[in-house]
Amino acid sequence: MWKILYQWMKPPRQDTPQLEVAPEGQTPHSNVDQGGWKSGMPSRFVGDQRVNESALIQAARDYSKKLEIDYPWHPDHLESKPYSAGDNESFFRLMTTAISLLKCLDLAPGSRVLEVGSGPGWLSEMMLKLGWNVDSIEPDANMAEIAKAKCAPFMMGRENFPSLNVLVGSLEEVGIPSGYYDAVVFFDSLHHIVDEVACFDKCYASLKMGGLIGISEGAWIPGAEALESALRKEMALCGTLENPFTRQYLDFCLNSAGFSAIERFVWPHLLLGEDLALAPLRSALLLPPEETNFVLAAKVDQATAEEWKVGWGAVSALWSADGASVSVQVDITNRGSKLWRKGQGPGAVAVGLSTVSTEATPQEPVRGVLNASVLPGQTLAFSAEFRVRPDCQRFVLDLVKEQEFWLSAKGADVCTVSRPSPAA
Repeated sequence: MWKILYQWMKPPRQDTPQLEVAPEGQTPHSNVDQGGWKSGMPSRFVGDQRVNESALIQAARDYSKKLEIDYPWHPDHLESKPYSAGDNESFFRLMTTAISLLKCLDLAPGSRVLEVGSGPGWLSEMMLKLGWNVDSIEPDANMAEIAKAKCAPFMMGRENFPSLNVLVGSLEEVGIPSGYYDAVVFFDSLHHIVDEVACFDKCYASLKMGGLIGISEGAWIPGAEALESALRKEMALCGTLENPFTRQYLDFCLNSAGFSAIERFVWPHLLLGEDLALAPLRSALLLPPEETNFVLAAKVDQATAEEWKVGWGAVSALWSADGASVSVQVDITNRGSKLWRKGQGPGAVAVGLSTVSTEATPQEPVRGVLNASVLPGQTLAFSAEFRVRPDCQRFVLDLVKEQEFWLSAKGADVCTVSRPSPAA
């Protein structure tokens, strides 16, 4: 629904609940332990004490009916999503953020995903095609039926294939198992959640250890008049809650629920870490980083407190006969609190091998791509073949966050391996 807020709006209907907007400087949700939280820092757009939870849940149940009344110019809006997103810009933004978020989750086929707010099921279909088993929560029964119908042809007649289970109700109402899911996904839906504290606690409990929560939507900037006006109009029109988080408050809530390894990304490509969003990149973005909440966080062992720490385990190296390459096998443990995301693009983590030779000219480190993303506390059995100088006497293994920094620059250990002396 977030994208609708940047499009044409109708005058408010008078038969829907009117939600009063919280004043600037609103304190966090009353259920949150506010110890250490800055007094007066804004949290969400709508004050929780002004919200009628039952009315909001009922409005969410009736959302598709209101669309039929208020958007007669587009009767197939729900069935045709995402192709009915609006103009080309909106469609491009919608698809690139969705694809990038799924890429960042980096789940194996057969993984279990909880999708909160499935709508008509277009994202559910994408996740099924990746081989994931999806449980979707959707309060609107009509939306749920559209989602089932959209995904049914894909699953029909396929044995041992991913499944879609649509749970009709709100996150607050629906019972979900504990320690069951590999990921929880909020795509343009988190701002509808009434009680963020209970929401994140419930999501945290539902995840396996090492499970991820992925969030993609806009952020509230207090005083952003155009956004705030659009939010008020949408709430007046449909009665649904349009209550985005400030970036600081979202991170605070995630940490309060127990999530760590929080990574932020920028649109249009979530694979770009926010640290890379320098001035030239900012100028090319339709949504500036400060206006977004594109977040990946993990349920990990809280004992891992340092951000970037590497543990090097058993290592073996086999040089080729001509000495121009070396095959390396090594166990690498993520002892920090940040996710190591596999890949070759900016922000991905890779292994770098630097050689020490008889020549004085240093060699540019060669890369080895991780074969899987590594969560804090996990160990990866890494193997790769590297090209080296024939006169290489020893090499050093390090990790690099591509186009950002070498982990050793953050205090991480490196691994040095010497070439064995030739047998006498």
